[in-house]
Amino acid sequence: MISTLTPAGWTRSLTEATSNAAAERVQLTVVVPTRNEPDTVDELVERIRRTLGPTGFRYEVLFIDDSDDATTKTIAAHACQGSVVRLLHRPPSARTGGRGGARHTGLSEARGTHALCIDADLRHPPELLAPMARVLLAGRADVVLGTRYLAGGDNAGGGGPWRRCASVIARDIARAAVPGLRGSTDPGSDFFGFDVRLLDGVVLRPLAATTLIDVLARSSWTSIAEVPYRVGSSGPGRSSVSTSDSLRFVRHLARLRCDPTVRLLRRRTAAVGQAFGVPADVSETSDGLLTMVMRHSS
Repeated sequence: MISTLTPAGWTRSLTEATSNAAAERVQLTVVVPTRNEPDTVDELVERIRRTLGPTGFRYEVLFIDDSDDATTKTIAAHACQGSVVRLLHRPPSARTGGRGGARHTGLSEARGTHALCIDADLRHPPELLAPMARVLLAGRADVVLGTRYLAGGDNAGGGGPWRRCASVIARDIARAAVPGLRGSTDPGSDFFGFDVRLLDGVVLRPLAATTLIDVLARSSWTSIAEVPYRVGSSGPGRSSVSTSDSLRFVRHLARLRCDPTVRLLRRRTAAVGQAFGVPADVSETSDGLLTMVMRHSS
């Protein structure tokens, strides 16, 4: 596959990705970044199998592993069983960008025409992968994401009250700094998916864990579907957000704010609705998802 990971970022080749997907007959890649999380891998793989197996979709589960413990061996056991699991282990020298960099690597290596990202610690409910995949593969939305901020969603498992408050503040800062993010109620979500054709010629930069922010800010999407979910408790091995993580997040937003390509996208994109509200064109789909549409002026 023609894709490279460098300190500057990576670009996915649409032609190569499409031909590779056709050869492998894969419609959907589930990207899972892992780091020292051996206790949740077995359950995650089984729950993904139970939710996506009955759909009939041709899918793969791609683990991008930065672990130094038994996690790698646990994932490898699934991959060796001839299942849908693939493993890409990153040695310490290649672990640029942390969890966000691992997610970027997984997206560049995905064989599917569509990709869904989920964390391995079970804070994201794997059972929502099926309705999210149906929306994407039916072409009803370019981007689909799990949100903590719609009715039915909850961030109670996302740490203590101060961390939950910081999460809301970070979301509002992001939407204020980058207008392209205002079409989503949760642009910082790590539980999301999209049609990989959105990344044709787009360079993403694995400098922060907010991959979705880059996708929304840099690609020419036209519609988003959001599904509320309740955040589960953090599994073992999940570290809390540090001060340095917060500073990297702010610097990342500043770079997006000043990026001329993002400014160009901002000029030719017309958001429907109030600056911090939900777009006016909102409809409920048969899967119980809220479809939010951002119309382009051109």
